[in-house]
Amino acid sequence: MAQIIRAARSRLRDGPSEERSLRPSDVPGTLLNVALLNLSSGDESLRLGAYNLVYELSSFFKWELAVSMLKATCASWSTHRIGPKLTVDGLNIPNNALAFTRALSSALAQAAPHLTLEFMREWTIGFGRADVSQKCAALHYVGPWLSNLEAFAKPSREREDIVETRKVVGEIIRGLVSLTVAERRVSCRLITERWADDQRLHLSIHQHVWSKIAGAHEALMEIVIQEVIHIAIDAGFGSEKAECAADVLVSMGGTVVRGRVIARLRKVHLHLCVIALNSRQIIARTYLKPSPTLMDNIAWPEISTLSRIVLALSFNPTSALDAQLFLPELLHIITLLLGSGPLLIRQTVYGLAVNVVQSLASSAATGGMDSGALQRLLMRLQSKEMHAHFGIVQHGTSFEVLKSDSDDALLNNVEEVARFLSEVLAAGATSMGKLAQLRTGTS
Repeated sequence: MAQIIRAARSRLRDGPSEERSLRPSDVPGTLLNVALLNLSSGDESLRLGAYNLVYELSSFFKWELAVSMLKATCASWSTHRIGPKLTVDGLNIPNNALAFTRALSSALAQAAPHLTLEFMREWTIGFGRADVSQKCAALHYVGPWLSNLEAFAKPSREREDIVETRKVVGEIIRGLVSLTVAERRVSCRLITERWADDQRLHLSIHQHVWSKIAGAHEALMEIVIQEVIHIAIDAGFGSEKAECAADVLVSMGGTVVRGRVIARLRKVHLHLCVIALNSRQIIARTYLKPSPTLMDNIAWPEISTLSRIVLALSFNPTSALDAQLFLPELLHIITLLLGSGPLLIRQTVYGLAVNVVQSLASSAATGGMDSGALQRLLMRLQSKEMHAHFGIVQHGTSFEVLKSDSDDALLNNVEEVARFLSEVLAAGATSMGKLAQLRTGTS
């Protein structure tokens, strides 16, 4: 147990002072995380020390459920009592005690949910300093604590510090994104070195962390989506961190995530359109100013970054209804961004169009859509003529920007793409009434 406490103190001393300050209330959560992490240590004495530390903490703070679980587990070994405490002679904890650690973590998360914020803050710090085997173990036992986070995100009359608490939840989400980015970098670096286990670790984070959060209360989802989008925008269009943020939202998936991101992107577009039409009124109310082109506008970094996220989310919707649900918004975004920006943004817009049509075509049989027409449109979208309308030209397996300084040419491209998207609407509608509704949504 002394080793565990020294390890915890060392971990806190090694971290930068501005990273966090340790309060007395943090101590149980910090020590619990260190103990659970070291239950998978390669050092047998350290595993036993971690076990004893959990037992002592549970006894001291009277976490009855956790204590009962420990006593039941110990009863199968050779044991004896000294006073009121149960002691174990010759207890051996195996290297692979994941099932025990996961069950123990679940019991502790239920017995002491008030330690969730402190536990998760320490978990994000400790994860980056652990070895691969401990990281795998940490991902297996963190689930119950992630489930507890939503209680701190929900509005509550009983909680007076809800604003501050939500800030801490946001801090934890940022920490989770940071460790996801770090492991993604490791995975990319090790691809050429063929270290498959470490590559799978990056995917395990998405499975055990972000997929777990996907089923949380909408209050927590709101914080997560907001924080992830902010991280992506701050990192910049096409950056590694922004692309990783898109991966995170894909792992969370679902209609809610897609809807929030698409709504935010269209909101920025609509704001810019209003600025262009009535600049005097908007200038009086906002810092945004009209610009000669979309790329020159102050909102361009946000627009371009959100477009990349929307592209990632547009692939493989869960149902035919989901494929149709945001069809007007997606086609509107494609039209507004057409022919703008560098090669990556043009590929993004073109890829978004391909994903939309492919999603409709793959769901046509169950969604009552015109399957044949959608497949023909998908083939047509891959033609050189359509590439030119999107401002790109294909050479082999790569694309390049198709330069055109003519305003007439740009207007012609917009007209042709708009006509093509109108055909997509017609093929993707299940009835004339639905078609009228979709066309109203894009107007």
